[in-house]
Amino acid sequence: MSVLVLAGCGPKTPAGGQEPAPKHEGIKLASMDTTVSPRQDFFHFANGGYLKNTKIPADQSRWGVFSELGEATDKNVRDLLEEAAKKGGEKGSIDQLIGDFYHAAMDTAAIEALGAKAIQPQLDEIAALKSVDDLPALLARFHRQGLGAASRGGVRVHSHRTWFQSAHHPGPGCFRASASG
Repeated sequence: MSVLVLAGCGPKTPAGGQEPAPKHEGIKLASMDTTVSPRQDFFHFANGGYLKNTKIPADQSRWGVFSELGEATDKNVRDLLEEAAKKGGEKGSIDQLIGDFYHAAMDTAAIEALGAKAIQPQLDEIAALKSVDDLPALLARFHRQGLGAASRGGVRVHSHRTWFQSAHHPGPGCFRASASG
């Protein structure tokens, strides 16, 4: 019995025989500056190494670990999309659908050639409005079509009470009346 228990405590290798990817967790000691006293300046103690060793890219106005995370995430998603687009796949498969969507989004020449044709029916409906009184019915129709015109809402975590969720509606936005008419 004890042999089985000890065998279960050994290193885990996935069924494919490959070692799992190394985990990156915990505190990066290289981001710290231990020459600074945490009692005197905790910010530079905790972040001094990162500040010394990290350059803000020329095309950015600010940079930090979340910027790096965003860049890495964007690259990973782009790689997945490009891989699915190259692979293709059976008609109706997820790879085929992702590939078609990706190619359509990246075909800027076709997008430019189409111009506003894709939304022309909605533009025509807007142009056909006779008065501001017709606007609520048009907005309701657009909402039923999933266009979300003029307003949006949802559920958010409360900004100060993170255990509390509340309905959120940002307000009338660009349709707010002004005193100048």
